[in-house]
Amino acid sequence: MDAGEQRYAAYLLRLWRREQDGGRLWCAALEEVHSGERRTFASLQALIAFLVTSCPEQPLPPVTARSQPLDAEDHAT
Repeated sequence: MDAGEQRYAAYLLRLWRREQDGGRLWCAALEEVHSGERRTFASLQALIAFLVTSCPEQPLPPVTARSQPLDAEDHAT
């Protein structure tokens, strides 16, 4: 493993709803725990797109209504 390779990322996630064009839209903010850098997203799709590009080596599983629990190995640091 390269010394600069990231093993994990830790974020504080905030979600809220706002009114737009007569409907309600979810918005999000991520704060990177170690640096304090904050990013805001106008939609959940934008949040997910950011997370996907942040982990390019991880293949995406199909999206389902139910999520499977992670194995203990997935939480190792």
